[in-house]
Amino acid sequence: RRGRGDAFSFLFLFLQLSSLHQIIADLNSGRQALLDFAKSVPHLRKLNWSSGAQICRSWNGITCNKDRTRVTAIHLPGVGLRGSIPENTIGKLDALRILSLRSNYLNGSLPSDILSIPSLRSLYLHHNNFSGELPHSFSPRLGVMDLSFNSFTGEIPSTIMNLTRLSVLNLQFNSFSGA
Repeated sequence: RRGRGDAFSFLFLFLQLSSLHQIIADLNSGRQALLDFAKSVPHLRKLNWSSGAQICRSWNGITCNKDRTRVTAIHLPGVGLRGSIPENTIGKLDALRILSLRSNYLNGSLPSDILSIPSLRSLYLHHNNFSGELPHSFSPRLGVMDLSFNSFTGEIPSTIMNLTRLSVLNLQFNSFSGA
């Protein structure tokens, strides 16, 4: 009888450690994605992001889930972000629900991996200088998308009509063409 209990305890401990390893890997992946973003995008106000600090406890503008294992929101309005957002940075945050980079100086095209983050619900990128066409792939959970006051061009993708949860869409003051 004792052998079964020991085996069960070992299995339970093994599963817990496996789960912990995955949690640490997810958070480390998120940390690296955000550090890559901060390194590539100059900013006027210094972000307190460093590899040694606890991302879910002390990084400005970052919110994590309750157990502090995944990044769920980025709020960096008006911090003087300049330049373009590189692919494979913010788009790697697969638990991200809210992205607010409004009122900065971001430009270039919007990486398609950001709009297609599966968990993304709210996107606030207004008052920047993004340009080019909008990607055609969107998170099906998007409920709010504000891309106003940018320099987007081309036609508004028809795939926006498939966003059944979308309740706020603001595209004013861009250079879209078509219907």
